[in-house]
Amino acid sequence: MAKFTRRQKIFIFLFVVFASVVFIGAVLLHPVGPHLRAMALLLRFSNPQAQGVATRFADHPFKEEDGSALTPHGPLRYRMYVPLDAKNAGGVVLLHGMSPPGH
Repeated sequence: MAKFTRRQKIFIFLFVVFASVVFIGAVLLHPVGPHLRAMALLLRFSNPQAQGVATRFADHPFKEEDGSALTPHGPLRYRMYVPLDAKNAGGVVLLHGMSPPGH
C-alpha cells in the first residue's frame, strides 16, 4: 500500500469532497431544474420588478399577448407569455380563478 503524506491525504480528501458535491449537484439539477424555472416564472408574474437569484434563474425575453376565448359561460380573457429566444418553447397561459385541490 502506498504511503501518503498528510498534505497528500488532505488534498485527496478535498478533491473527493469537491467531486462528490459537483456530481450530486449535476444529478439533482436535472429533476429540480423545471421546478426552479417555474418558480422564477411565477415570481416574475407576481412582481415584474422582483430582484434576486430566484427570479433570474430562467430569464428570457418574451412576447405578451392578450386575448379572449368564448366559453359556454361567456367570454374568457387570457394573457399568454411566449419566450422569444427559445426554439419550440411552449407558452404560458394565465387564467383567473381557482383550481380544485390536487389539480
